[in-house]
Amino acid sequence: MIEQNNANSSLMHLYLDSCPAHAILFVGDGTLALQLGFLQQVYNYRTDIVIIDKNRMELPSYYFKIINSLKVEQQKHFQLPQEILNANSQINFPINTDEKRVTNLKQIDQHFENDSLYIIKNNQNLKYFPGRNIGILEKDFNFRFSALEKMNDAVRVDVVTKISKQNISRGELITLSIIQSFVGLKPICFTMEESDEHFLNMQPFLIQHGIIEILQPLRRVTIEGQSNSSKIVLTSDFLKTFFDNKTSTSNLKKISNTNVTHVIRKANFVEARWLLENADTINSLKLMDQGLKAYPIKQYGVDDYTFGMGNLYQRAGNKESAILLTESYYEQQFLNFENGMKSFPIDQRDAVNSKSKQFKYLKDGMTTYLNYFPDNKEYWLKKLKTTKEKYKKWARDLN
Repeated sequence: MIEQNNANSSLMHLYLDSCPAHAILFVGDGTLALQLGFLQQVYNYRTDIVIIDKNRMELPSYYFKIINSLKVEQQKHFQLPQEILNANSQINFPINTDEKRVTNLKQIDQHFENDSLYIIKNNQNLKYFPGRNIGILEKDFNFRFSALEKMNDAVRVDVVTKISKQNISRGELITLSIIQSFVGLKPICFTMEESDEHFLNMQPFLIQHGIIEILQPLRRVTIEGQSNSSKIVLTSDFLKTFFDNKTSTSNLKKISNTNVTHVIRKANFVEARWLLENADTINSLKLMDQGLKAYPIKQYGVDDYTFGMGNLYQRAGNKESAILLTESYYEQQFLNFENGMKSFPIDQRDAVNSKSKQFKYLKDGMTTYLNYFPDNKEYWLKKLKTTKEKYKKWARDLN
């Protein structure tokens, strides 16, 4: 299936081409890691890049596979301290929150072989600590380390580690160790999702010191204490690549609606929103215009990001585009609502309750929208009325 999906293959090529030579690429999506690995193993494409699935780093077999692919000896700081393996143990590191530094270096030396929380950059020791204390709970990762090893790959990929700001898991510790070992020697890259809040709780630190290169889709980061000098390093302009090559590259012409929704429009919305929030209205509007021109809603349909960009157009003062996108979204929502009433579900009570909530969502959304743009108020109020009548008849017929 992957081989036949040329459009999706183009996406994978772009991700790999975004990486510098001999980079280490951390991927947070197991499916994406599989697809990128497919290009490498089957087509020998960009085999200089080491792809690491962050969510599988806790698995011993996967860990040793990565270590072997990096062609390095298993160094001391790749091994977990024995104290961590004790039941219910936790290692805490007192932090001077004003200076953001450790106040008990002896404790770190004892448990992390002197240098595990240090990154050497330009002959300087850089320190990073994601919270007031950083600990490793045996009960937090011991299950994943042993039980997950027995699961099949399909189940494994779906397991997402939830880490608080106070605790770091075994897999994340290993990932941190790999970054520490190769920073300055190999480019370190991460794919980024809109929902990512922290890249192992290291995002501000790594970006601040310029030791990480982030692939699109992107969210620019403001470093604490440096609100006017946020820094981000990009390996490529993902959106511009698509918009510039969409008409000239046959594979990009055939890109699936799913990829438009979950990759292109998502990145377009996140980036345009950031530009608008940082008072760059001109470039925000330009980026949204380019995206809609490259992937028009008539051809690729509407989705939640279409609605979101309608709101951005409204905030930016582009009334015409705001109305076009928002009303296209609501037209589709009304159509979906009516199509859902063509069937007679088994659980009738749940179906009626669900439809009631959907109609309330449509009504509330339209009320808010018409407060801003009452131009077509008569049309939408009539549509609400007729839809409500159809819903009532459908509910009566079910009973």
